[in-house]
Amino acid sequence: MRDSSCRHSIPAFPPACAGGRRGLRRIAFAEENSLFGLWPGFVCGLILLLGALLFLAESPGLALAKAGLSAPSISGAPWQTVISGYPASPPYLIAVDKSRQQLSFFERRSPLRLSRMFFCTTGQAVGDKAMQGDLKTPEGVYFVVQHIASGLDYTKYGDGAYTLNYPNPVDRLRRKTGYGIWIHGRGEPLIPLQTEGCVSMDNGDLAIIGKALAPGTPVALTESFSFRPEQDAEETATAESLRQKVKDWALAWSSRSQGYFDFYDKQAYSLAQGEPFSVFQAQKERLFKQLPWIKTTVEDIQALRGPGYWVTWFHQDYQAPNLSTRGVRRLYWGQDSKGEFRILGMEWLPGMRTSILLASSGSLLPSLEAAPAAAAPADWVTGQKDDGGSYGVIAAAEGRLPVRSAPKPHTENAAELLPSALAAA
Repeated sequence: MRDSSCRHSIPAFPPACAGGRRGLRRIAFAEENSLFGLWPGFVCGLILLLGALLFLAESPGLALAKAGLSAPSISGAPWQTVISGYPASPPYLIAVDKSRQQLSFFERRSPLRLSRMFFCTTGQAVGDKAMQGDLKTPEGVYFVVQHIASGLDYTKYGDGAYTLNYPNPVDRLRRKTGYGIWIHGRGEPLIPLQTEGCVSMDNGDLAIIGKALAPGTPVALTESFSFRPEQDAEETATAESLRQKVKDWALAWSSRSQGYFDFYDKQAYSLAQGEPFSVFQAQKERLFKQLPWIKTTVEDIQALRGPGYWVTWFHQDYQAPNLSTRGVRRLYWGQDSKGEFRILGMEWLPGMRTSILLASSGSLLPSLEAAPAAAAPADWVTGQKDDGGSYGVIAAAEGRLPVRSAPKPHTENAAELLPSALAAA
C-alpha cells in the first residue's frame, strides 16, 4: 500500500477487481454462474447472501442515517469552514487550506490571531480522502501524534515528519480507510498537489512550524477556510454547551449512574470504536457495582468544530480504589435526529497534558510582522507567472507543472495570500 505517508506500495489487485465494487460483482456473478448448474438450491442461497453482503458494503451511510448524522465525506461535499475565536477554542491551531495550498498557524491571544503562514503541498487528487491509496488529503480535525526525526527517505520527507491521528473515530464511522497522514518536509522542489495524501512543506518552514507541532496540537485539514478574528455567537454557544456536557458526563461517571450511557450514540459508537456498545456498557456496569467510589475530574476543556461533528478534549483525572490514571480524553460529538449532541467515539491518551505549549511565554512563533520579508509572488495560489505562463494550483490541476522550489510567504503584503474574509478584516 502506497498511501498518504508514501511508505508503502499499493497491493496489486487481480484485473477483475480493478473496478472496485463493480469488479467484485463480476467475480461474484462469475462464481454464481459456474456453480448454478451443479447445485441450484445451494447457489440460490449463496446469491441471496452475496446480495446482502454487497448491499451492506455499498451502504456505509445507512448507519449514519439511522443515527441522524450527516456525512459530508461520503457525499463528496468539501469542508469549507470559518475559523474564529471563542473561549473554548484551543490556544494554538494549525489549519491547512487545500484549495490555496497554504498552512496557517493561529494563536488565541484575545482575540484569535493569525501568527504565521506557509506554503505547503497536499494530495495529488482533489477532494476528501475516502479510501486507502486514493491520493487525497483527508478533511477533518486531527491531532499531532509524534515527531519522526530520522530514518526517513530524505527526498520524500526531508528533515522529518509529524504524524497525525488519521483515521479518527468519525473517519472510522464513515468507513474511511488508509493511514499514515503526516505533516513532513521535502528533499526536492515543492510543487502544488504533490503528495500521496500528506501535507508537505519546505524544510526551513517545517523547522519553524515544528515548534508548534507538539503531540496533541490540533490540526484542521480543510478544502478551504476563511478567518474571522471576532467571536462567532453560534459557535461560542455550541462550544459552551459541549463544555457543560463534558462536565455532566464526568459527573455521571463519578456517580456511577445509568445516565452515563445516555451521553453516547450507541450505534455510532459501535462502528467508530470497533466493538459493540453493549460490551463497553457491560464493562462499565460491572465496575460501577464492584467499586465503592469513582472520582473523575476534567479541566482545560477545549472544543473545535469539524465537518459534521465537534471534538472536545480535556485533561482527565480518574481515581478509584483499584486505579489512578491521568491523561487527555477526546470525545467526538454528533447530533442525533432530534438535534441532541451525543458521543460518537472517543480517544484516550494516558500521561498527556492538554496544554503542553502553554508553558511558552509570549508568542510561540515570530509573527507575520516580525518575520523577515521574502519576495514571493502569489502565483503559488493563482497559477499565474509574470511571463504569462501557468503555475500553482490551477496548473497542477491541469497537469502543467514546472519543477520549481516553493516560494516563501510574502510577509510584506500578507493579505494577498489570505482568504477574502481576512483581507477585508
